[in-house]
Amino acid sequence: MIAIGTNIETRPIRFVDFSNETAKATFIRQLQSLTGQYRVSITKRQHRRSLNQNAFLWAAVYPVVVQGFADQWGESITIWQAHEAMKATFLSRKIGDFTVPTHAKATSTTLSMAEFSEYIEKISKLCAEMFGLCVPTATSTF
Repeated sequence: MIAIGTNIETRPIRFVDFSNETAKATFIRQLQSLTGQYRVSITKRQHRRSLNQNAFLWAAVYPVVVQGFADQWGESITIWQAHEAMKATFLSRKIGDFTVPTHAKATSTTLSMAEFSEYIEKISKLCAEMFGLCVPTATSTF
């Protein structure tokens, strides 16, 4: 929903609920009042990953990655290093000698809930295939 009286020129609207007829009509009236050139971009809002998803990643998934590094290569890494390794593995791609993020930044913060679930699934699959370790499921953990 948008606030009635929001001025598009001085306070850009971040979200409009187009299923709310009042909000939609207000938005259209505001657009019609504009003069000059503007850049307009409308994208469907997606909910970012939840705090529960993020907590599960750090409390249940990354510790398995840390254990896997220790078991497989005798390497002791921190949870933060596990996070960086998984981001580099699953949220970026190689172009020549460079690692390029596949998202705005190689970060899990901006992933949608569905993308975050896929990210956890990829890490879980890696842990099973490479380390022979199982990541607990979210339902068995929370």
